[in-house]
Amino acid sequence: MILLLAIAIWILITSAQGYSPVSEVFAEPGADVVLPLEVTLTRNKPKCDGYEWRQNDILLVRERNCTLIKYINRRHLTYNINQNASLVLYSVTREHAGYYTVQVFNSNRSSKYSKTFILLVQDPVSVPDMNITCDISGSAVIRCEVQNGTDLLYNWALNGDTMQGNNRSQWSVSVNKLVLFSPGPWNISCSVRNRVSERHSNLTTVMCPEPLSEPVLNVTCNKKDGSAVIVCSVKKGTDPKFSLVWNGLSNNSSVIFIPCTGQWKCHLHWAKPSLVQKHTQMSAFVQALDNAV
Repeated sequence: MILLLAIAIWILITSAQGYSPVSEVFAEPGADVVLPLEVTLTRNKPKCDGYEWRQNDILLVRERNCTLIKYINRRHLTYNINQNASLVLYSVTREHAGYYTVQVFNSNRSSKYSKTFILLVQDPVSVPDMNITCDISGSAVIRCEVQNGTDLLYNWALNGDTMQGNNRSQWSVSVNKLVLFSPGPWNISCSVRNRVSERHSNLTTVMCPEPLSEPVLNVTCNKKDGSAVIVCSVKKGTDPKFSLVWNGLSNNSSVIFIPCTGQWKCHLHWAKPSLVQKHTQMSAFVQALDNAV
């Protein structure tokens, strides 16, 4: 990041001062890179064009009077010059990153041509995985994650269409995080890219449980036999699992038959499907009715 900032500042300064045009070159570690010399040199003695290649203002190669001088004391940098005087970098690493300048002179040493290349070395992107969770509101929270890659850009596809910006009624996108505001189902995929590679996730169907409404207790007591029927219910919610608690004793059911004394408490929660990391739990409490029928 510091290198990119320094390069950007350098480009602004050199552009303002009228220096040579700049071209960006992207490569992944281990690749060979050719920085081309885009003019034809005069090689007829004694009128030979001369040239210089520099990395970050440090001289790499100089040719004068059709005689090549190669500087090889550059640490971690393996390079060569091909037949048309282009600079070839072998098995680049992050230490190769920076700016490279070529300058061509005619036989009387006046400048004939110059150009600067910015070399940016980026790690290739690994295959992305989607981490999906459901919150208690029913929204799906999805993160697109990769193990490898630098200078990453993320894209999302919903039901086969690329998602552009935010849709406040349906979704929100922030870099590698996508929030879908309804339970679904949604068909989602993500892709991650930089300037040297691009990879796509598998298409995944996302569906979150519908949020639970508040539980309601319905208690009916019978004076003749001293029994009671307690029913715990909800108006909405996906696959609710009930637990009725009477005098500290739990019953995993929505209905319980008990003597018409004491107190009852109703617990309600979601089962925990694979896409749910949190569960909702709601309770209702009722005292035995004195006017039981």
